[in-house]
Amino acid sequence: SNGRVRGAVLTTVAGLVPVGLITAFALQQGQVWNSALGERNQIASTGVGSTVGPGPQAWQTPRTSFTIRYAVPDKCPDDGASTDGRPAPSRAGKVTCAGWTLKLAGGDEGRPALESVECERPGHCESTVKVPDAAQHLAHGDDWSYWSLSPAVSGDGRRIAYLSAAEGRYVVHDLSSGEKKYLSPVLVPADTETGTGVSVSRDGGVFTVELNGRRLRTDFATGVTTSLPAGRTTDAEKAADWMRQTYRVWRDSPSGRFTAAVEPGGEDSDRLHVIDARTKRVFKDLPMPSLGDPTAAEVIGWANVREVVVKLSDRRTGDLLGFFRVDALTGRLHRIAGLPDGDSIVLGDLTGP
Repeated sequence: SNGRVRGAVLTTVAGLVPVGLITAFALQQGQVWNSALGERNQIASTGVGSTVGPGPQAWQTPRTSFTIRYAVPDKCPDDGASTDGRPAPSRAGKVTCAGWTLKLAGGDEGRPALESVECERPGHCESTVKVPDAAQHLAHGDDWSYWSLSPAVSGDGRRIAYLSAAEGRYVVHDLSSGEKKYLSPVLVPADTETGTGVSVSRDGGVFTVELNGRRLRTDFATGVTTSLPAGRTTDAEKAADWMRQTYRVWRDSPSGRFTAAVEPGGEDSDRLHVIDARTKRVFKDLPMPSLGDPTAAEVIGWANVREVVVKLSDRRTGDLLGFFRVDALTGRLHRIAGLPDGDSIVLGDLTGP
């Protein structure tokens, strides 16, 4: 449901529904937010920002050949803190929790820009990097409810986009060049009334920001942002309402043609459904393996255009059985090592060393 509930999950543009609301500001076709001309759209006094102290500092891109393997959220403070009977402060449109941690992987040549690197063997190294201003919770309404936000990581693991709690707008960082660009003007509360999110094309070249049912698309190479008409949506985006009613959690394929979700197995193991978004029919119905006891499955994302990443656990005990890449055509599974068991994970490049 998109109702005002605590922790409503709103992680990707594919899970949002364009509602055609009147825009809060006009975006000229082809306007470049990354130029000085775009800065006139900032509304610092009423824009999105952090509600805790001075707020986090804007992240500085390390500039490295390492790629992002995955991102996980940092621990949030209690968003429902007591006000001792006093009216809750107006926090709508404010970031109340920020901070994501990146696990990077790469070879020896990418080490100098990173503070700490551990190498399993030459050429196979990892590093952990904090992104302090990447938003997790965005308050809405007049109580303690919030949207849960996630960053978007390109399939090659070189770019990450998110709502910056420090700057109050969407930004994207390129790790290989150290470049940062803006994907939106500074947000105002009206931009986030029905939620907000960011997604990225498979090749990392195009980023799309959802603002209260409007969509802004940015070409990274040129920095040009355009406002997309309501009709220009993928089949998966058009099927979002139906998916929301049919499945609890789903993830759209990089092409936007298919979406993946779990069908509960009852007394048996769960099944993975790969749905043709255009027809809303199950394209593949794939059983998950039973390892002694029935297994529960959770769709995490897509590793590429053909493989879905799922987390399997023992339904009876809840014990983690592992993360797997599942071939969407054959159902063949391949274990993925080194992914953490947590409430949320955003996948990047899973093919690195």
